[in-house]
Amino acid sequence: MRIARIKNKYMYKCKDKYEEDNHHHYLIFYDRKNKRYNAFQLTHIYLLDEKRDLQEKKGLILKEKFKEFEVPSGVKRQLYTTNVYGKNINLNSKNVEEIFPRHLSKKQSDRIKQFVLNGKKKK
Repeated sequence: MRIARIKNKYMYKCKDKYEEDNHHHYLIFYDRKNKRYNAFQLTHIYLLDEKRDLQEKKGLILKEKFKEFEVPSGVKRQLYTTNVYGKNINLNSKNVEEIFPRHLSKKQSDRIKQFVLNGKKKK
């Protein structure tokens, strides 16, 4: 599992032009069973405000620390299997701006997959 920076317009329909040109960070992993890439969206938690705190308590995001970022990130419980056009996610697309070289540890990857796919926080 690796972190990638992908333009918004590639992953979902945007409301306005400003949002299309922005990007989000995603955790990308290859699903061997379906033979395609899948993604989990990240949200940075600069300050733990009421909104993010409530999302964490409800189990909608999992707070994780990644070496690539100075602040913790929240892993959203949403799996992207295709892009906005209904095609498989292509890491060679021009909309994939950057793929970080470091792979997450197996322990951290398993913890995140357990949370998103099974809906349970592993202790």
